[in-house]
Amino acid sequence: MQGAVRALAATASVTLQAGSKVYKTAPVGPPQPDYLNACVLIDTQLSPEALLTVLLKIENCFGRIRRQRWGPRLLDLDLLLFDQQILATPTLQLPHPRMHERALYWCR
Repeated sequence: MQGAVRALAATASVTLQAGSKVYKTAPVGPPQPDYLNACVLIDTQLSPEALLTVLLKIENCFGRIRRQRWGPRLLDLDLLLFDQQILATPTLQLPHPRMHERALYWCR
């Protein structure tokens, strides 16, 4: 996770503002170990779609392979909120549609 945060912070047009502590949550989906989670708050000039592309590239750089929905994964970077924007495209929904189901430990 630290490497992914460093990669995000090193991205042009992205400034890391704050980060949470790492916390553990139970998985959703097939049986698998608990997950370690964290959240970051960033400032960016990127569009939501461009930021999502950056997040997916970072996942790929760290070996993310998508095999099964909600299945085990090495890294999962989600875009939860983007200012006050509401967006629904085939590839991105804002706010994140299942954000209310998550145990979130906010950055501030």
